[in-house]
Amino acid sequence: MLKKLSITSFLLLLVITAAANDTTKKKRPIGVFPVPAFGYAPETRWYVGAVALFDLRFLQKDSLSRVSSAKAEVNYTQNKQFIAEIQWNAFAKSGQWYHEGVLGYRKFPELYWGVGAATEDSVKELYSASRIEADIRSLKLVGKNTFIGLRYRLQNMFGVEPKQGGLLENSSKYGAKGGISSGIGPAFLYDSRKNALNAQQGLFIAASAMHFGKSLGSNYSFNRFEADARTYVKVKKTMLAFQAYTVLNEGTPPFRLMGLMGSDRDMRGYYQGRYRNQNYLALQAEWRVPVKWGLGFAVFGGAGEVFEWGKPYTMQVFKYTAGGGLRVRVDKKSNVNMRFDYAVGYKTSGFYVAFAEAF
Repeated sequence: MLKKLSITSFLLLLVITAAANDTTKKKRPIGVFPVPAFGYAPETRWYVGAVALFDLRFLQKDSLSRVSSAKAEVNYTQNKQFIAEIQWNAFAKSGQWYHEGVLGYRKFPELYWGVGAATEDSVKELYSASRIEADIRSLKLVGKNTFIGLRYRLQNMFGVEPKQGGLLENSSKYGAKGGISSGIGPAFLYDSRKNALNAQQGLFIAASAMHFGKSLGSNYSFNRFEADARTYVKVKKTMLAFQAYTVLNEGTPPFRLMGLMGSDRDMRGYYQGRYRNQNYLALQAEWRVPVKWGLGFAVFGGAGEVFEWGKPYTMQVFKYTAGGGLRVRVDKKSNVNMRFDYAVGYKTSGFYVAFAEAF
């Protein structure tokens, strides 16, 4: 669902683990744990805030049932951005149904380079906008590790303040004045991983096809297909991970729902949205090697590109990313690492500190 795993996600893991181990106290239907929030990302720089973590125990019928959780979080960043969101992952009816989603509000100044695969760094500009967003999936178990259902996505952008006379102000067809994007469609999930935060084996496939249109209250009409496929192969004491991720749009989506290259999870080294277009494809591989005393390292590389239907497009224009980093185990029982990654790309680079593996 979300591309970013923050420190609060890790704290939630520790809280739920501790709660599960506490058998001396009578469990309440919902456990509430207030904690501080902090972190760092290229798009925000440092951020601080507060979060309330919820252990949804009433949905867990027995010790074998999957854990359901939620969080409510408010943050303020060094880049003067305000972020408030509610996120949940819930298994209901003894695991027969899976519901996940995020509802959020963002007042978010960020950088914009225009649309296309060949935009120059010299044209970048800062704009500000407010966004109300929702991304919700409700899925039914239909086979071993296999779910199908619906996905709904909403983005309401308003209060857009582009650079006067800049690229964004002159790109009205891409939604520079804001507006509502509302879409729904079928969703599929297959997940045989045992540990989603640090998978050692298994297969993960998530896909959805959504229609955005006036009948759903949308100001923009387009179709969006999104797919994420990952596989993990154990090689002696090391592990190889592979991922393919794509966003394909038919029609004209607003600029923030285009295919956006870059994040702390795919095409590391690129600011999210450094390159954007109608469609996006990224491939990456990572070799993870544990060493001793809870330490390890990883080496990764990938290739990706944004593109538009009907335009000349060849494999030669793929942009690259390559890098590596240190791994520090912060939870032995759950085998969760903190990662310190440095990546280089085409005329760019980036440093990342995050909990859990990128994919």
